[in-house]
Amino acid sequence: MYDPKLKRELPYYDRFPFVLVLSVQRDRFLGLNFHYLDYYHRARLFDLLYQFREGRKSRPTVRDIRMRLRVTYHLLKLSTKYRAFRPTIKCYLKSHVTTPLLKVGAREWDVALFLPVHLFVKETARNVWSESAKKIR
Repeated sequence: MYDPKLKRELPYYDRFPFVLVLSVQRDRFLGLNFHYLDYYHRARLFDLLYQFREGRKSRPTVRDIRMRLRVTYHLLKLSTKYRAFRPTIKCYLKSHVTTPLLKVGAREWDVALFLPVHLFVKETARNVWSESAKKIR
């Protein structure tokens, strides 16, 4: 669970983000919150990011639990093919994370990506996804 510092100023936010962490600093981390995309755009973006996987890949159909995605903000910014990342990029303050973080293993990526666990405040998911689609175009 996440409780944003500037929640009063934000038009909407997700209390239960599903984030691919791109970078970590002492007091914050930058990541892609897939909940800001509808299911179709989530799948498309994740498929593009899958090329950045690293770890044991002995059998292409079986994901090792230690497999991870290594991608950076700079890399995403360079190419228009990754433009769906734009509405998902968020900075999270560690001190505002209110529950323990859960690490999702590679074998559960596909399932976790489609779980309807988003928890938007001040706006419906449908409206958030519509706004995100506009930012992608």
